[in-house]
Amino acid sequence: MAKCVPQAMTFFGVVQRLYTIFSVSTERWEILNKHLHGLTLKSICETRWECRLESVKAIKEQLQEISEALLEVSNTTKIPAIQSEAKSLLEYEMTYEFILSTVIWFDL
Repeated sequence: MAKCVPQAMTFFGVVQRLYTIFSVSTERWEILNKHLHGLTLKSICETRWECRLESVKAIKEQLQEISEALLEVSNTTKIPAIQSEAKSLLEYEMTYEFILSTVIWFDL
């Protein structure tokens, strides 16, 4: 279902982008870890559904902290593409659609 429904594809694409923006840089990963207290972001695995649930759980339970980390990245980075990506993710993750999707996909 996650590969057939456009909204699901968008949702899990954003989940992967959240992981990627932090994981490709040790500096950004440290920013994320400074804000999180417990669960951390995980990469989406194409073959393991449980991995998707772990990714969604971390976001669902720490959405505010992830938002704060994205805001810090967008305010401190000198790389325009990263600043734009952080702002874009921050704006999208605060939409009703994204928040509702974290609840729906986690509670399946």
